[in-house]
Amino acid sequence: MYCPKCGWHNVDDAARCANCSQQLQAPQAGTPQQPQQVPGQSDPQQGYQQYGDAPAYDVPNYLAWSISVTVLSFICCVTILGLPFGIVAIVKSISANNKKLANDYYGAVADASAAKTWALVSTVLVIIGGAFGIIALVGVILSGSSNGFQ
Repeated sequence: MYCPKCGWHNVDDAARCANCSQQLQAPQAGTPQQPQQVPGQSDPQQGYQQYGDAPAYDVPNYLAWSISVTVLSFICCVTILGLPFGIVAIVKSISANNKKLANDYYGAVADASAAKTWALVSTVLVIIGGAFGIIALVGVILSGSSNGFQ
């Protein structure tokens, strides 16, 4: 069903347009519905539509990466800096998965991109924190060996 206001292609049983929230009326039985011309748009099917006309690519949600880096950040107390960013990455990954299941391809891609960014930030902070932890451990070992441990 096409929106009479903006030309957006909605699912057939939609009560409101997913693009502009215009009230939609069900087409009468036996009459095929023709898309209306939208000002500034030559063909309503050229505009972005929901998942049906989106590219048929699988949207990665980066959930495994997000969980891994968050758990690693939690286990290694030195790298606790990455924990909040890992949690945000998990939330965005789940949101990307939910939007993909709801046929919102472009929303899923946006959330997957955000999840990837937050997981990367968390990973970098875990690596930096781990490097500082190793440097501190080596420093303690070296300073302890020079004193003789008496």
